Amino acid sequence: MLSSNYIKDPTDPAWKDDPAIKEWSAFMDKYFPDGDKTSTFSTDGYAVAQALMRVLKQYGDELTRE
Repeated sequence: MLSSNYIKDPTDPAWKDDPAIKEWSAFMDKYFPDGDKTSTFSTDGYAVAQALMRVLKQYGDELTRE
């Protein structure tokens, strides 16, 4: 079987020492302790939220319709 994913699989032992996975795991422990850490939906949601935060920070205080 062959599969592909653009998000790191939190259950893959290859990522156990990865800084991003450790950061995500700490986030889950703090803000969503009952969340499913075996689900890639959790990592996907976190990645989307991180991307949105980065975009909003790049706009700074100038959040207007223009």
